[in-house]
Amino acid sequence: MLLVSLKLSFVSGAPIPSIDDAVATVQSNVAPFQPLITAAKEAVEQTDLGKAVKEGIDHFFEGMPVFMNALDAVGDLHPFIGGASISIHVCMQGDW
Repeated sequence: MLLVSLKLSFVSGAPIPSIDDAVATVQSNVAPFQPLITAAKEAVEQTDLGKAVKEGIDHFFEGMPVFMNALDAVGDLHPFIGGASISIHVCMQGDW
C-alpha cells in the first residue's frame, strides 16, 4: 500500500509522505495481521531453529557491553571513531 502510494506520488508529482506518516500508516493497518503475526511467532519459537536463533541473539547481546567498552576506548583516539561509537551506542540502545 505504501509502495503504491509512493509510486503514485512520484508519477503524479505530489510530495512523498514523510517517514512519520509512513510509520503511522503501517501501524494503523497492523491490527488485521496481528493474529497471524502472533501465531507465526509462537510457531517459530517452538522449533529447534527458532530456539537456536533466540539463543544466538541472546549470546550476541550478552557480549555487547565488552564490545561497547572497547569501542569507547578506541573512540577516544580519533573524532571519527568517536562519532561512529556514539552512533553504534544509539542503535544498540534503541534510542532512535
